[in-house]
Amino acid sequence: MLKQITLAVVGFCLASTAMADQQAVEALNKLLEKSHSITAQFHQITLNAAGNRTQKSEGLVAVSRPNQFRWEVTGPFPQLVISDGAKVWVYDPDLEQVTVQKLDKQISTTPALLLSGDVNKLADNFEVVKMGDAKGKSVGFKLTPKAKDSVFEALRLTFNNDVLANMKLTDSLGAHTTIDFTDISTNNKIPADKFKLPADVLKSADVIEE
Repeated sequence: MLKQITLAVVGFCLASTAMADQQAVEALNKLLEKSHSITAQFHQITLNAAGNRTQKSEGLVAVSRPNQFRWEVTGPFPQLVISDGAKVWVYDPDLEQVTVQKLDKQISTTPALLLSGDVNKLADNFEVVKMGDAKGKSVGFKLTPKAKDSVFEALRLTFNNDVLANMKLTDSLGAHTTIDFTDISTNNKIPADKFKLPADVLKSADVIEE
């Protein structure tokens, strides 16, 4: 579950009514297309269905199109998830273990890759509804996966002044994960080695191919 939540790397109440799906998809596409790369800090909290906190973490995120991302949990339990566009590595330092997965269709529908993937495929994977506040400075989108085996049941994205500020996920057990982004920088060049697991880690850790 922790691995799924980390990959889902991602309750904002908004006042306006929902738009038609196609209009919502186009609006979300335009916002996502503005950022070819993103770096930020994140703070993540998970509550179970009863509203009790089950997890709290923080760290750094970097994404670059197409399909490259780095999700680094710095505390309290370090973990590193990296995609180079072809494979995904999940590194658990405490276990000295690396899990490797191909970037297949199921993984590509997770929120982390939503930020770095092909925005033109949103309608293939999600039902999208748009909502926004009366002032127009904040806008939210609710995404419902079309795949029955998705790692989450619903995802909300909130943008403030066209910049992603928040993600909220709900899973099949009713747990809610909220991810707030700060110190956001967009469209800066990110070194390629940010999206590769260091060679010394691969040599020292147990590597499991899935």
